[in-house]
Amino acid sequence: MPAFKCHVCGGESATDQFVSEVMDVEGRRVMVQHIPAQVCNRCSETSISRETTERIRLLVHGAGSPVRTVPLEVFELA
Repeated sequence: MPAFKCHVCGGESATDQFVSEVMDVEGRRVMVQHIPAQVCNRCSETSISRETTERIRLLVHGAGSPVRTVPLEVFELA
């Protein structure tokens, strides 16, 4: 496995964790949970593999169904 190098801070160590990400997909907000990722030990930036990113893309564009739907509070910082 190649050595970790954070693209934000240059940190060289990370911890394997499961994370959640909220994203905009075709005008709607979706959350994907339990994403395997490396999290930089220095700045906490999340790094997700290309393979996992492709699985997420397929999932949110119709290859999967949501496990649940939740209300979302929206705030605006003017």
